[in-house]
Amino acid sequence: SSDAGKTWTSISGSSTSAVPAPSTVLRASLSETADGKTLFAGFSNSHYAGPGELYSTSNSGTSWTNLSAGLTDALTWYENSVAVDPANSKVLYVVGTGLWASMDGGQTWTRVNNTIYADQHAVVFSKDGSHLFLADDGGIFVTTQPAVANAPFSSLNPAYRVNHGIMR
Repeated sequence: SSDAGKTWTSISGSSTSAVPAPSTVLRASLSETADGKTLFAGFSNSHYAGPGELYSTSNSGTSWTNLSAGLTDALTWYENSVAVDPANSKVLYVVGTGLWASMDGGQTWTRVNNTIYADQHAVVFSKDGSHLFLADDGGIFVTTQPAVANAPFSSLNPAYRVNHGIMR
């Protein structure tokens, strides 16, 4: 939309540069680079199975690039969140059963091995990109080194009185 949502134009792309058909998507998550030039879209499958798909577009949706290669358990029907570092657009994170990181704009992915709990549900950067927050079945976690592969995470649960996802 270019008029504050009054009208909409389909941006699904075409043929090999298209995003999944709406009938095959259960949920979508979006994140854009700080300069607004690239949009990342994570789509979970409507059949509740397997990993979803991650796409990017840098031309307002005329064409899309599939960045899903290597994301073996990400963007599922209830674990669907995408975050791009506002300070470094090459740094991306997506959630799934595990937490996945890319330091090269989504060309390659590494499963972050130091998260404590399975089922990562949300990931978000601080406004300046200095912190990455993660919400999972174990609570809320943070790293101050999001641009480092396998960044160390610390629990924020005691400070926010979170007990395994349940507020006290």
